[in-house]
Amino acid sequence: RSFRCSVLDGIYVRMGAQDALPAGLSTFQVELGEASQILAAATCRSLVILDELGRGTSTADGLAIAMATLKHLLAWPQGGQQAEQGLPCPLVFFVTHYHEVLAEVGRANGEKVRCVFMDHLVDPAEGSRVTYLYKAREGTCGSSFGFSVALKAGLPLKIVERAKQLSSTQGEGEATRPE
Repeated sequence: RSFRCSVLDGIYVRMGAQDALPAGLSTFQVELGEASQILAAATCRSLVILDELGRGTSTADGLAIAMATLKHLLAWPQGGQQAEQGLPCPLVFFVTHYHEVLAEVGRANGEKVRCVFMDHLVDPAEGSRVTYLYKAREGTCGSSFGFSVALKAGLPLKIVERAKQLSSTQGEGEATRPE
């Protein structure tokens, strides 16, 4: 597969986590400030890359912010000259672990939205060992493999096993508070 794109007037990226605590800015506030600047500057001829928008706060708030932002971008044109010319929305790469965003936005926007995920292999002998293939594949990923990543990062097995127990009470990827 190849990717063809017309001339862009800007490439806008919000990726990574950082804070500015000495300035009184949390990671989440920095993230939303960057997103705000992108939304103000982007046009229908821009490439917008938003990585894990909304992950710096509670699940409900983050999910709502991610969904509202993506819907805003897909509702282009905003008016004025862009609307008169019938120009489409910006080219958007929206990276998220919020499967609800993908389901709702994908349903509502049909051909305008394509879901892809990082292809991978899971070693059946070691159920938690994942090899990422660095190849985009059509569809959505069935798991975030958070426990596998935790083990690769060196988190003690005892903690990962307890996290798995907590997660199984709420569904994949969501833990309850310990008693």
